Amino acid sequence: MTAPPDGTVTRFVARDADELRACLPGVEFEVLPLRPGRFESTLTTLRLGDIALQLGRSDPFMAFAAIGTGTAVLQLPLENAEGLILNSRRCGPRTFCAYGAGAEMMRSHRRPSAHAALFLPADDCERLLAPPPRLGLFRPRSDILLRARPEQWKQTGALMTQISKTAGTTPDALAGAEARRA
Repeated sequence: MTAPPDGTVTRFVARDADELRACLPGVEFEVLPLRPGRFESTLTTLRLGDIALQLGRSDPFMAFAAIGTGTAVLQLPLENAEGLILNSRRCGPRTFCAYGAGAEMMRSHRRPSAHAALFLPADDCERLLAPPPRLGLFRPRSDILLRARPEQWKQTGALMTQISKTAGTTPDALAGAEARRA
């Protein structure tokens, strides 16, 4: 699968773990379902230039990902975060993870889950997101797990939920020039 064109919203449903390999921009991805039988993962990607916002919903799986050298990723577990393990660390409510270019991610989730992931050019992520310098987010080959304040998490979760609903019902509202103005 090639990257979707700029200003587009794509929805992809994988019914086989191998189908997920090419769905994450700038990431090599291997998936192992944790339950026998049926597996399904739905990914909705909004692409604006070199930036991609991906919203996903998946059956339980274990995965290994290698972030490309030109990409940084901000991952936000949106549902069932308490069962998620990222790089041997158990997540909890309001946790998110920042991955620098070249970082590796090991993920395991025993329950169905939902997430949002923001894929950014590694050279621009600090400028685009403006995190406090003391956090050291997005250093090459590194990852950091953080916990957001309740009010920030509530706002972010509401925004991701609204984007997901809009993408599912009227994806054209998120595409092209209109999305750039937002």
